[in-house]
Amino acid sequence: MEKMLALGVVLSAYDQLSPALGKATQKINKFDKQITALGGSMAKYGTMSLAAGTAISSGIGSAVTSYQDLAAAQGDIASLGIGESGIAKITKEAKAFSNEFAGTTAPDFVRASYDIKSGISSLSDEGVAKFTRLAAITGAATKSTTEEMTKMFALGHGIFKQTNETDFEFGNRMSAQVGLAVKAFRTEGSDLIAGISNIGAMANKMGVSLSEELAIIGNSKGAFDSASEAATGYRAFLQGVGSAQEELGLQFTDSEGKMLPMVQILEQLKEKYGDTLQTVEVQDEIIKAFGSGEAVKTINGLIDKTDQLRQSQIELNNATLDNVEAMAKARNKGREFEILNQKLGNASATIGKLFAPAAYKLGEAIGSVANSVSTWIDDNEGLAETLGWVIAGTAGVLTVVGTLGITVGGFLMVLPTLTAGLAAVKIGLFAVGGGVKALTMAFAANPIYAAITGIAIAAVAIYTYWNPIKKFFVDFFATLKSKFAWLGSAVSKVKSFGSSIKSFFGFGSDDKKTAAVTPRAMKINKPAAQNVAQTNHIKVNVNNPASNVEVEKAIVSAMNRDGADRGLSDEDI
Repeated sequence: MEKMLALGVVLSAYDQLSPALGKATQKINKFDKQITALGGSMAKYGTMSLAAGTAISSGIGSAVTSYQDLAAAQGDIASLGIGESGIAKITKEAKAFSNEFAGTTAPDFVRASYDIKSGISSLSDEGVAKFTRLAAITGAATKSTTEEMTKMFALGHGIFKQTNETDFEFGNRMSAQVGLAVKAFRTEGSDLIAGISNIGAMANKMGVSLSEELAIIGNSKGAFDSASEAATGYRAFLQGVGSAQEELGLQFTDSEGKMLPMVQILEQLKEKYGDTLQTVEVQDEIIKAFGSGEAVKTINGLIDKTDQLRQSQIELNNATLDNVEAMAKARNKGREFEILNQKLGNASATIGKLFAPAAYKLGEAIGSVANSVSTWIDDNEGLAETLGWVIAGTAGVLTVVGTLGITVGGFLMVLPTLTAGLAAVKIGLFAVGGGVKALTMAFAANPIYAAITGIAIAAVAIYTYWNPIKKFFVDFFATLKSKFAWLGSAVSKVKSFGSSIKSFFGFGSDDKKTAAVTPRAMKINKPAAQNVAQTNHIKVNVNNPASNVEVEKAIVSAMNRDGADRGLSDEDI
């Protein structure tokens, strides 16, 4: 084609878009506000739903956990042969006690009853409950624990129970005497328990009663650092008393070989040595006779307290449970919130018992599904491996696509600025072509081909392994349906229960239903579609064109070119 001779094209476009764009701006503004309002409402309802769901599931989970703790303790005593009826009686006593006294929860009480039942097999189920309460209240009164005291009562039953008294007579006596001993000798239950355990059955076999043993430990405690150490000294005394009477030429036992009361032994020593008892020579002689310095510490701690020792035994023999009850209640002061927490724990366990069957059923269903998946993978290792590669590849592709989505999303977030941008439409009108080209290049670079490849691989795998895949999903959904069939019934029961609650509190009758307003029911008043009349006037002057010039083609080619200079060249024609 011949070279162009002074070809110029002057394009002047008188657009009439401004009025229409102004109206469009108003419509978009209104639509934007509606979208923002809807988004806020959805976010609000979504947050409320999430919070409600979390609160409900958290509450149910906490209740089920409380019940499981109690159920685990019940399982322990069930292993001893206690039946459902007996467990119910012990649990009832446990809740009643924990509702009244601080420091012992219902599960603690039930667990402690294990030691009572295993140590006193003759007790009935109801007897176990009552005996455990005796130990628990003694622990509460003496700054001990229910667990420690039940172990002590079980041990003491085998040592101190007299043949002419019942189990409960012994229990009452031991509780009353231990409680008074702690109060009178200013010690703690745990310390006293350790002392009694240290002596064991040795004193009782030698004819020493529980009240005398407690009086000796309590009154000699001043010569030691604690009641448990005083018990250690007394044990040494008991071990050496037989040989000591021969060495010292005194009689510390009766005709049956039982040890005389401690008061009589001390009086014999005072009668023999008088004021010289505390001299070094006499002390060495007594240590040699008893074979232990600890035994002599016990004698020194009691030698001037014979009257107190005698009186302590009398008081301990007359001790009552009323004193123990009063001590336990006194220790509740300042622990009111601890008792409140125990009451809430009992209520939570009761509620948890209602939800536990559903929770266990759900867990069983989930476990069954997990087993099915594991079995299917074991039976189809080749397919599982192939699917693993496909899923991993898909994950990689989606990661890249996700990154691109974030970028595009960032652009879409600035859509509310569209109103202001409309004013610049006229200025950027001729740049649209270039922008479209750039956007086309950007999309050309996206990972769609990788996605297609992944889909193709997946399709081949599914085609190859269709039979095992089909069988898995058929079995999977059949199992799922059978495992969750109970859920529909449970939901119906809950809905019925909710309707009853609604009627009870006066929120309407069951036969009147009000349509709930949900975000989906909200309507968006989208601007109605409208036709915008537009007339463009274009005046084209072509100076001295060559022959056979395709003017229309040349103009279109020039308009598609980037830059402000849109002159025509002969290549355009």
